[in-house]
Amino acid sequence: MMNKLTNLLLLLLIAIPMAGMAQLKLGIQGGYTQAWEYYGDVDLPDDAVIHINRYHVTGTVYWQISDRFSVGIEPGYVQRGAACVPGWMPIFDGDTKFFFHFASAPVMTNFTFPIFKDRLNLNLKAGYGASFLVGAYREVIDFNSDEPPVRTTMPVQNSGFLRAWDHGAYGGASLEIPMGRVSLVSGVDYYHGMVDTDRFNTSKNRNVNIYGGLTFTTR
Repeated sequence: MMNKLTNLLLLLLIAIPMAGMAQLKLGIQGGYTQAWEYYGDVDLPDDAVIHINRYHVTGTVYWQISDRFSVGIEPGYVQRGAACVPGWMPIFDGDTKFFFHFASAPVMTNFTFPIFKDRLNLNLKAGYGASFLVGAYREVIDFNSDEPPVRTTMPVQNSGFLRAWDHGAYGGASLEIPMGRVSLVSGVDYYHGMVDTDRFNTSKNRNVNIYGGLTFTTR
């Protein structure tokens, strides 16, 4: 799977410069991320909070194939994780959170639908991509103690249970306000991870991004 993703990414990076006079749309966006993990059939308390509130920053490079269709790549940084231990077991009166820092680079397709001509566009996008874990830590809170949360750095490489690579499907929608070559963009993305972060428990990453940003069209 990773070889296929790498080959697809290389083909895209080669195709964009070869487009010559092709129109490119470059952008930067960032905002709020709500992240959690899918645990399979694990039974959690009814009032369990499994998500964490984080943020993301993403660059966008799209090659305009036609007025309504484009393909591109969205390299960025996203914080994922969860507010519950994979394979949850009630072993102590407290709370554990995992925080994962990922570098991601999904390959995306984008469809543009004008809502008000030259004033407002609806963008629908979908894609697939890989993410690399660049950092991780665990935060433990003991409800029977007044001590502050204890944060422990988790080894990423050869850690025994953390996987360094993740991959999954992306989808989203955004509204775009064109202002000449520059556009204002605001939207929502969803990530559906296909890999268990923990090698020994079902723990697939999920996150929703709410963002704002700018795009610039080269010509």
